[in-house]
Amino acid sequence: MTLLEKMQYEHDPSLLSPATKLALEQEIQRLKSEGIRMNPGTLTQETLASEKARKVLKKRGITVVGEKRPYFTDNGRLKEWPMLVPKKILKPGAHENAPAGWECTML
Repeated sequence: MTLLEKMQYEHDPSLLSPATKLALEQEIQRLKSEGIRMNPGTLTQETLASEKARKVLKKRGITVVGEKRPYFTDNGRLKEWPMLVPKKILKPGAHENAPAGWECTML
C-alpha cells in the first residue's frame, strides 16, 4: 500500500481502488484467522500516560488501560510487561441506538 493510499484510507476509505480494498479485506481476514491482534498504534507509553492525550483520546471514544503483555526473556522464561494500551469505548449516548446486547461485546 502506498503512502498516498494510506492517507486516502485515513481520509475516506471509499477513495481506494477496488483492488486495494479487496487486498485489505483479505489481509484483515488472514490476520484475524491467525489470531494476530491489531497494533495499538504509534502512540508511545509516555504519550498514553499524559493527561492531555487521554482527554483527546476520550473525545474520540478511546480509553487508556493498563495491560500485562507476555514476553520471553533471553533465557526462555515467560514474563509479563506492564503496558498502557488504547481501547475503544462506547461513546456517550451510543447505547441508546445500539442493538440489544451490543454493550456487552468487546470492541
